[in-house]
Amino acid sequence: MFKFLRRILVDLWLTYMPTGKPLEGFAFIVHPRDYGDVVSNVPLLKKLPKAWVMKYFHLVWPFTVSKIKGVKSLKTGKDLIGWVIGVPIFAHEMMEDRDLARRKIAKGVRLARHRGAAVVGLGGLTGSMTEGGAGLTKRDGFTITAGRAYTSFVVKSYADDVIEKFGLKREDLTIAIVGAAGGVGTAVTNLIFEEPYKHTILVDLERKLEHVANLIKDKKKTGFEITHQIGAVKKADIIITVTNAPEAIVGSDDITPGTVIIDDAQPSDISKEIIDARKDILVIEAGVLSAHEHIKVGTNFRLANPNELYCCLSEAMAIAASDWGGTYEPRNITPELIATISGIAQEMGFRLAPYQAYGKIVAQEQIQNVKNLLRQKLYSQNDTI
Repeated sequence: MFKFLRRILVDLWLTYMPTGKPLEGFAFIVHPRDYGDVVSNVPLLKKLPKAWVMKYFHLVWPFTVSKIKGVKSLKTGKDLIGWVIGVPIFAHEMMEDRDLARRKIAKGVRLARHRGAAVVGLGGLTGSMTEGGAGLTKRDGFTITAGRAYTSFVVKSYADDVIEKFGLKREDLTIAIVGAAGGVGTAVTNLIFEEPYKHTILVDLERKLEHVANLIKDKKKTGFEITHQIGAVKKADIIITVTNAPEAIVGSDDITPGTVIIDDAQPSDISKEIIDARKDILVIEAGVLSAHEHIKVGTNFRLANPNELYCCLSEAMAIAASDWGGTYEPRNITPELIATISGIAQEMGFRLAPYQAYGKIVAQEQIQNVKNLLRQKLYSQNDTI
């Protein structure tokens, strides 16, 4: 208790009193998705009633959750220190009070800068609340990223990995992107439209469909539809979800047997209850990567293995380690930027993690079952390769 109180008091001081430290490290801004995230990282709060924590946790100021070690400059080999900064506000509270969320995020970024971060990564809903960081003021002198470039690359990489492992052809597949108008959704849509999928379904809120239409109006592409009806994904063989919804939006009735879901939403767009009940579908948490074991994050992200982290954090690490010299514009995630960031990340040894959802590795038997179901649906009733 004493150590935690001392830590948050120091962070309160640092938030308002610059230290004069040189900007050379990096930081990652996070928020709790649910009660489990809070008590996994601040165990002493288990001693308080859950209802109290859920109701009053937002009254705490942003604080340092952990220090990240093991990241080195790719140019000099120098150790780079990172920090995980917690913004104490739950996902549903962020959606209900966006002004409060943005104020807390801004304070978290200020704390990160005063700790010496030259690069600040935005995790979870903190990116969408601030237009990927573009909506934050006073960004001069440091880089801020929501990880959209590398995330879009990793999302597509998981889809590519499934297609290769299942022995599928894109020309036979219908793919859906839920949240196509968002930052990651836009980048992923641009990547997917370069692939020869049989049919592409773009889904978002009705008020965002004009943006989706403008996104693809110059594409020489046929075989696609734009809709605000989530039920349209029932026709898809692969579903990519990249929304900023505070709760699951894809229901069990929207998913046919043999469907693969690449889920990059935080919180997840697929409820744990559906995943536990449906062994005829494959849900892959798309934002997860494996890193070298010498990288120690120190925060419990409730992932399956200790050397795993989110790709939005990986992007912040990559930019910091590369001694970034380019211009990063959060609203403009170009193919060139995606290629640059993914190249740096590959040099750092980041790679796709084993398929998992809600911190649990998907059993090989389930993967094989979904593979058989999908191949039967696409090719023949007797094909169980």
